[in-house]
Amino acid sequence: MIYNYDMEKMCLPEEITTCIKLLNQNHYECFVVGGAVRDALLHRNIHDYDLSTNATPNEVHQVFHDYPVFDTGIQHGTVTVVINHIHIEITTYRKESNYSDHRHPDKITFTKNIQDDCARRDLTINAFAYHPDFGVQDFFHGLEDLHNKEINCVGNPDERFNEDALRILRALRFATELNFNISSSTAHAIHQHKNDLKYIAIERITEEFNKILVSYNPGNTLYAFRDVLEVFIKDINVLTKEDFLLLDTAKNDLVLRYAVLFLKLNTNTLVTLKLPNHTISDIKLLINHASLPSNSIFDVRYLLYQLKDKYSIYLSFRKTIDSSFNLTNVQDIIKQIQLNHDCISLKQLAITGLDLQKIGLTGSKIKQALETCLLKVMKDELHNEKEELLSFCKSIN
Repeated sequence: MIYNYDMEKMCLPEEITTCIKLLNQNHYECFVVGGAVRDALLHRNIHDYDLSTNATPNEVHQVFHDYPVFDTGIQHGTVTVVINHIHIEITTYRKESNYSDHRHPDKITFTKNIQDDCARRDLTINAFAYHPDFGVQDFFHGLEDLHNKEINCVGNPDERFNEDALRILRALRFATELNFNISSSTAHAIHQHKNDLKYIAIERITEEFNKILVSYNPGNTLYAFRDVLEVFIKDINVLTKEDFLLLDTAKNDLVLRYAVLFLKLNTNTLVTLKLPNHTISDIKLLINHASLPSNSIFDVRYLLYQLKDKYSIYLSFRKTIDSSFNLTNVQDIIKQIQLNHDCISLKQLAITGLDLQKIGLTGSKIKQALETCLLKVMKDELHNEKEELLSFCKSIN
């Protein structure tokens, strides 16, 4: 929902206002730029504020001599001012040119013109500048694109994507996050430059892709640009449109949506994407148990044993991928199991490994015996009573 395109006053934190006033009092310009302005116009939560100024880094140091100032990105003209323990990045207006590695500019030139600074942004909706006295500065029709709910590049999209191929995924992310369409010219350039993603570190690709996966209804956008995904998920084309649209019905959870997407794909790609090991394990856990029986009380006990603390997200996963999955019935059985304090873990067994050592079991036989006992208890073939379980273990030793 669009909030107010003619926004006269953006509600700024005191620390941001202090930065702008101090720079202005010292005869320098200062604007809030980028995503904070966009999100204010869209009435979305603002997570951080970036400031741009025509003051050089040395001049910023002089203006804020009463505050801690750190050179956090001095090669790009960025310094960080600390006010009330809040870190605020202030960057000198700059132009960028020659992206030989398709990611970083070879040359950065400071400028005195805020429009030049906005021109280096990726998308029109990210190229706003705002000042409390002058309102929103929109040099590239970003307000019109917000109104039309359309993603457009600043200037020539071929040039923008050739400069930095990661912008391809950023365009897809903002389309899915905001539920916007991607303009035909921008879409065409994305398809044309998709292979330039090979120049981008896989960690950066995965970071953007994760944000896309957990955004608003990513299915249609990912299907429309599946050729882009194929650059880093080689077998993605085996998926149908219906497979992609399942993402939109899945709960907004990264592990769950990865499991839905990779149900038919090679999960080794998850390693290539350099996802954390625990995330990969959780995704595989869901996929490997995708067809686990869940009709009887034993089925559900076994399900809880296998899934442990992941059973809740597993139920969401099964409901997403299997329309015949009776979620209500499974939830009722789980309540019954919890109410009865049924044994569904090795910790709940009435015997321990030490008990089995005392009757002569050693090594791997101890674990095998415990797991066998647990299965029989879950199947109601044995009672969870110490003497009965020890007697059984003696009989199989």
